Amino acid sequence: MDKHQSRLTFEAKCAHKLAREMSPGSEQEDLVQEHGSLGTTLLAMQHSLQSIDSKIDMITVCMAQMVTKLDQHGICIAEAEQHISTTMDTLQSTREMCLNMVKEIAIIQAKHEDLEARSCRDNICLFNVPETTNTGKMQTFVEQLLRDVFDVEHFSNMLVVE
Repeated sequence: MDKHQSRLTFEAKCAHKLAREMSPGSEQEDLVQEHGSLGTTLLAMQHSLQSIDSKIDMITVCMAQMVTKLDQHGICIAEAEQHISTTMDTLQSTREMCLNMVKEIAIIQAKHEDLEARSCRDNICLFNVPETTNTGKMQTFVEQLLRDVFDVEHFSNMLVVE
């Protein structure tokens, strides 16, 4: 039994005992009636307190359930934060790899341009040369044309016409 309930029960018993001890028709009878209504009031208050206690118990159970759910949400949030942290680390390493690749691509492009320029360095473009010749092969015709236009001794055997 609760502390409040025992006190209310005790006061109600005292009020009934006082009512039996007093003689009817006196001033004391008025006191008994007054104490009797106090007893009734006390019983009503006791019932209200029991109702409040049951509601507090229900609230306590609901609060315990909310605490459990809150703990579960805390665990989920911690896991999400861990995943986010892992993803951010992966993103940072991926970003660094991309930057390195961009640098390497720039270097490779520069080398490619250099190789292309070097391969074109030995090429000569000839304009106003007929596309067909009476002698047969165009390659032989161009070789002879170059030897005639330029001095033969500068071209030993290194002249290659494709």
